[in-house]
Amino acid sequence: YPPNLSLGRWVQKQRCQYKRRMDGQEHFLNDERLRLLQSQSIDFIWIKGELSWESHYEELVYYKSRKGNCHVPTSYRRNSALGRWIQRQRDEYKKRLAGDAGAAVYMNDSRIKKLKSIGFCFASLRNKLTTSSITDMPAVMEGFIRPEQNDQGLESSSGWLQ
Repeated sequence: YPPNLSLGRWVQKQRCQYKRRMDGQEHFLNDERLRLLQSQSIDFIWIKGELSWESHYEELVYYKSRKGNCHVPTSYRRNSALGRWIQRQRDEYKKRLAGDAGAAVYMNDSRIKKLKSIGFCFASLRNKLTTSSITDMPAVMEGFIRPEQNDQGLESSSGWLQ
């Protein structure tokens, strides 16, 4: 943190101690310090990039409010960073399921719960299509294909694939 290097080093040390605590390693982050740092008055961000995660999450919530789903294309023209962020969430979730400890820190229970609460699907449509049998297609496609209403209330074919 260029304006205050000693503060930046202190924050990094707290994050390092937090990670060590979460990994079950020797650490100096006692319960009281943890409680104080997690209090509402400080709201310490434990994982670098947490603020960025929340920002992208809010963009996804907005996308869903407009499109009715969370199926952001990887190459979404209006917000390519959101499309890449979506792919990272899926990748980190897969790594977590495979037992990757680093992914478990990034894709924690809180994030999974938040994403699921808005209907986020951790499997992409492409993945679902390649791993499903033809008899499963109606269930697989549910939520991925949806006609959109135009200004006159008529269904249009544009935007069916979300």
